[in-house]
Parts: sequence; structure tokens; C-alpha cells
Amino acid sequence: MPDRPQDHPAILAAFLDRYLADARAGRVASRDEYRALFPDHAELVGEEFDRLQEQEAGPERIGHYSLLRELGRGGQGAVFLARDERLGREVALKLIPDQGPLSARALARFRREAEITAKLDHPNICTVLDSGRADGFVYIAMRFVDGESLGDRVRRVRDDDRAREELRSRATILETVRLFERIARAVHEAHRAGVVHRDLKPANIMLSRHGDPVVLDFGLARDDERAPGDPELTRTGEVFGTPWYMSPEQLRGDSGIDARTDVYSLGASLYECLTGNRPIEAASREALYQAILDAPIRDPRQHNPKLPRDLCAVLTIALDKDPDRRYATAEAFADDLRRIAELEPIVARPPSLGLRGWRWVQRNRTVATLSLLLFAALTTGLFVSMSALRDSEDARTELRAALDDILAGKERKLQLEIEAKLLEAYQAAYSADPRSAPRLFEEVLALDPSNVDALAGRVWLELGRPARALGLLDNYGSGMPAETVAWMRTFVGGERNPPTDADDPDSLRLYWAGLDRIGGFERPVPPEDARAAFDLFRRAALRSDRPRFHHHHSMLMTASRLGDRALLEACADDLEHLWPDAPATHEAIAQFFLPIDRARAVRSLHRLTETTRSATPYCGLAYAAMLDGETDRALEWFDRGIEVDPTFATIWFMRGQLRARLGDATGACADFEGALRADPEFAPARAALDASSKK
Repeated sequence: MPDRPQDHPAILAAFLDRYLADARAGRVASRDEYRALFPDHAELVGEEFDRLQEQEAGPERIGHYSLLRELGRGGQGAVFLARDERLGREVALKLIPDQGPLSARALARFRREAEITAKLDHPNICTVLDSGRADGFVYIAMRFVDGESLGDRVRRVRDDDRAREELRSRATILETVRLFERIARAVHEAHRAGVVHRDLKPANIMLSRHGDPVVLDFGLARDDERAPGDPELTRTGEVFGTPWYMSPEQLRGDSGIDARTDVYSLGASLYECLTGNRPIEAASREALYQAILDAPIRDPRQHNPKLPRDLCAVLTIALDKDPDRRYATAEAFADDLRRIAELEPIVARPPSLGLRGWRWVQRNRTVATLSLLLFAALTTGLFVSMSALRDSEDARTELRAALDDILAGKERKLQLEIEAKLLEAYQAAYSADPRSAPRLFEEVLALDPSNVDALAGRVWLELGRPARALGLLDNYGSGMPAETVAWMRTFVGGERNPPTDADDPDSLRLYWAGLDRIGGFERPVPPEDARAAFDLFRRAALRSDRPRFHHHHSMLMTASRLGDRALLEACADDLEHLWPDAPATHEAIAQFFLPIDRARAVRSLHRLTETTRSATPYCGLAYAAMLDGETDRALEWFDRGIEVDPTFATIWFMRGQLRARLGDATGACADFEGALRADPEFAPARAALDASSKK
């Protein structure tokens, strides 16, 4: 039978079923024997066999450190609880492999984190005890903080009604204020040493078992004391940080990032710890960015009415969009928090009513203009006011300028709508169910007939049908740059000339060249082709005027092909950092991390169950439960997935495979029949039924 990508989950489930049964019996077969059992999917099964054979646990020892257990993972490597055998103490050991395509810059940033943190001597900043290189890894040994992060505490409060109620008690409010006073003073000490953290958030602040705060993770910090000739690892205009806690100037990539940026992040973190909500919420990444730049923060008393008025004023000042109107230092922020805890008047004051009104006018020019016209009509008569406008050249000039602003605002709103829909289209194209992608690309083209990215995405979906692809270029190409349409025609026609530096290729050509080099991710490729494709995708991302989902998603998929775990984790972190709410982000993380980092994959699968109406994540959760030997739990996930979408053939088949292994032949046959009802062309279910009838 042909190798259909939609059959892959079922094939992998069948292979896993056999492999686990063999493992329990102590007779795991060879790679070639398993490949022979699935001749039409031999390559797929071989790759899965290789993954299962890999050692999922990290090394047992790095230099003089014995690794005890993993504490967490992220873009800057894995962190383990380890024992320093020389001194007999437990430490947190942060590791990254001393190799890989991204090693040069990643290692430089990793070493810089060690250098920066080592010069910070404060009880509320995580101390670096040692750093070095051993056994193929670069490591940083830090003080181990036994406790939980503020991020974990916030999540617990958010999910627990009783805890949310306790959040409103005066004792809890004052405890949180005192806690953040200590945190702000620690951050101020870092600022005095010339270090701006740039990624302060609840997840980067630990609470020890004694309630002491400890600031972690200076991996994105900027050192203002670096020698002028040192190369910049964090370039001007480069955006770093976690969006929910990023200041407007940080989001814009401004060069003048200083202590006030950390003050904003401290304010956002304090707001969340006091209310259980972030100061700015948005349904999409693009809307969040726009809100951080333009929208006022929500009054914290909407979430926690028990907050003192002065505390709300402190939050308002710390979260001001203009850094010149924020606290100038983290110490000034801490001082006002101390005053609140000790019931003293605060020094800083929120903006006056007049200033707030002016800011409102700047944010809402259309409404403000209409309000002023109405006020004029009520006081002096609309006819007189409009006559004065007609008689005044200056007034006509101002009116034209106001109209230009209104039109510019509408244009900006349309552009944001186009960008959001284009992102949705590319996410759909890479999702488990890409059927909506063509429609979404065409909706973008209806809004913006000159959108080259939308046409490129739509044409790429039809490359297997050249006549249809050329028809799309005929229909939409007239509004595009002629040169771009010409090379797309050439590409569709089969002439695949890789771009050279002499061609000065744009982002789109580099991206298509990468897809062509790797074969659209639908076939195995030699490592050298995968490396070349990754480089093309990386160059496309660098040439792009803004981050684009399809560039980063393709880098992630290619990193998986290369089998480079450090590179894969870095790409996944980038994708999750840029598009944390996109279902396609979590589908990709679940797909590529299930064999190597089950906890991370399961987190993404749970996220998908909350944000999509699809059975796919339930298949993944069931698969993870099967890997852990929890068959009852796996059946529960299958049942829930079928409730969500009974038309998804794969989930019926996978449940049938599990029931067959558990000895429930009747239930298994019923599930195979369910798969065929959902998709009469689903070959694995047909084969399973045929095999059952011969027994």
C-alpha cells in the first residue's frame, strides 16, 4: 500500500505496540526485523526504532559532578540537580553540549551568563559556584534553590478558587509586597554592577522553602561594563524577553535598554502575583504586541478589589509605557513598596487627570475629535464652529491632518488583520489538519492582492499539481513584482536553480530553496542536504523584515532530521517564545519531543486540548501513557479524543491496537470498524480487520 503521511500515527502505534510487548518479554528484535514487518513504512519504523534505542537519560557524571535528577530544560540547555563530589554539596548544574551547528553563539552566550552572574554577589541572586567544560559539555554550577518558582505559585493560584480568595487577604497582599521589595533590591544590585536582566518574570524567580526569593537565569542579560571592542551577542534591535513581561521599548528593539526595562518587568510580575492575571491580555501574538505598545493596563482592582490605592499607583508608574515616567531605578520601586508595607505615603504619584486625558486623546484620536466637535456644537453652535473652520486655512490644514491620522489608523488596523490571517494560514499549512490553509491564503489575497507571502504559500500547496499552481500565478500574479512571479513560474515548471550570493536572494527565494533541498519534509534526505536546508531557512529568517512562523517551523523540522538535540531544543524554544499560543507550535513540539523529552511534549499536548477541538492531541497523550506503561490512562485519553472528534480514523485505530494487545478482540474489531466508518480508505484498519478474521 502507498505510504500516506496521515497513516503514520497508526503505523507508529502498531510498531510501538509490538516493540513494547517484545521488550517486556525480553526479546527485542533487530532494526531490520521491525522494518520488515512494515515494508511500506520501513524508513518511518527505522527512525522510530533508533529513537527508542537512544538513552533518554542524561549522562551520569560530568567532570566531578554526579547528576542526580533533571530539574528542567530550556533554550540555554538542561539543568540537573548534581552532587559536587569534591566538596560534598548539592548544586544546580546547567549544561549545554559542546558541539552542534549553533554552538559558537550559544556557547558564547552561555559563558557570558556564567561571567555576568559570577560577579553578582547578593543573597537574593543565584550564585555561580563554578563553570567549565568536561565530557563533551559546557557547564555552570549554581547554588541549588530547593523550592518553587513564582510562576508555579501563580499557576496554582489561578487554578484554585480557594487560593484565589486567599490572594485577596490583606496578609497575602503585604507578604507579596515585602517579597517584591526584596526582589527589586536584588535587581538593583545587578544594575549597580552594570547588568540589566531583560527577562524578569515569575518563572525566573525562585522561592526557597524558607520563603526567600532568588533571581535566576541571566542568560539574556546585558553587561554594560563590557569592553567597547567586545562583539555584541545581543545586537541593537534584537528582541529578547518573554512577551507578557516585556516593556514597549524592549518589544520595539530600542537600543536604550536600561534599568527601567527591568522595572517594567518587575511591575508586570508583581501585578500578576497580586491579581492572578497579567496586566495585558490578548488573544493572539500580534494583538499582544499591539496592546503592549498602545493599550492601557487594566486596573488591578478589577481582579483584586482589596488592593490599596497606593499600591495600584505604584503598579501604574512601574508599568508606564514611557520609561521616562517610570521609576528611574529598581531601588526607587523597592522604596515605595517598603512604604506601602509600613503604611507610609508613597513618593511617586500616578499621572494627573490632565495628563491621562491627553494620553487618551493620543490613543483615541477619532473619538476625541468627535467629542470635541460635539462639545463645540453644544457651546457655540455647530454651524458657527464649522463656519469658523471653513474660514480658517490653519483649521483646514489641521482638519486634513486629523483625517490623515484617522485613515492611517484604519490602514494600520487592516495591516494587522492581514498579518494575523497570514500567520493563521501558515500555521494551518503546518498543522495536523492543513485543509483550511488554501482558504486562509486566499482570504489574505482578497484583503491584499499584492501580498507575495500569501501567494507563495498558496502556490506551494499546489506544487504537486503544476497546472493549478500556474493558474494561481495567472489569477493573482498581476499585482505582484514581475520578477518574483517569473521565478515562481520557473520553479513550478521544474527549474530549481539554487540561489547564490551573487543573486542577492530575498527571504522568499531562500525559503523555497530550503524546502526544495529537503524535499518538503516528506522523504528521508542525506544529512548534508538537511544541513544545507537548515542554513537556507536560517538565512531566510535573517533576511526577513520580521519573524515568520514558517521559517522557524521549518528550522525545527530540519533540526529533527539532523538528530541534533541541542539545535532542536533551541529551535523549539524560539518557536514557543515567538508564537506561544499557536496550535501548530505545540503540535510540532509534541511530535518531535515525545521520543526525547516526554514531559515537554505532554505539556504541549495538554495545551492543545485546551485550545483546539481536535482528537490529535489525545492520540499523543495516549501514546505517551502507553510509553509509560499506563494502559488504563491511555484508554481514557482515547475515549476523550473520540468524544471530541469521532470522525478521526487514527484514534479509533490506535485504541483498537491497544485493546487487541490487552486481549479485548471484540473491542478491537469494533474500533477498527469505527476507523473505517470515519475513513473508508484507512488501509491500516482494513488490514487489521482482515488479520483478525483469519485468526
